[in-house]
Amino acid sequence: MHDADLPVQTCVAYVLTKADRAKAGPHTAYVVGYGQGSGAAGLSQFGGALEPYQEVARSIGDSLWESTGLQPHDIDTVDLYDGFSPFVYLYLEGLGFCNEGEACRFIQDGRTNLGGELPLNTSGGSLGEGRVHGAAHISEAVLQAMGRAGARQVKDAYLTLSTVGFRHGGQGQAMVFSREPL
Repeated sequence: MHDADLPVQTCVAYVLTKADRAKAGPHTAYVVGYGQGSGAAGLSQFGGALEPYQEVARSIGDSLWESTGLQPHDIDTVDLYDGFSPFVYLYLEGLGFCNEGEACRFIQDGRTNLGGELPLNTSGGSLGEGRVHGAAHISEAVLQAMGRAGARQVKDAYLTLSTVGFRHGGQGQAMVFSREPL
């Protein structure tokens, strides 16, 4: 009950345009690719098995890496939907940042801290900022790719990844952003 994001009121807006037009803007990030996955229908929001979520996360990862031509080791920072904290572990494993069953060990020793190997949810994520169903995760990934995250900026962040929350129909999405067109 206490491991859940809290609803907040906010507004998030994105301006999308073609890459050649974006270059004229003062602040740009580029969408490198998009992945969508699905798995067992009817994911349960509270309780139940985690396997359907693992299946969806793997499906998202397969789609994402195929659409981008990238691999997990290419990503500089991740913003993973964390409406409930186990989702972060499922995404780390499903997207291929670590093997299944190794996410708890993977985050140890500062690996996912701001100065670590793979900074994670640098703005605090949903558990720290509130429930915006992944919009804040996208915003943070874009700010990191632009180099505009202020005190949270990951040094030399070039490729960033964001996931959007698991849908109860058994779906989810992820996107990769870059500082320059690839």
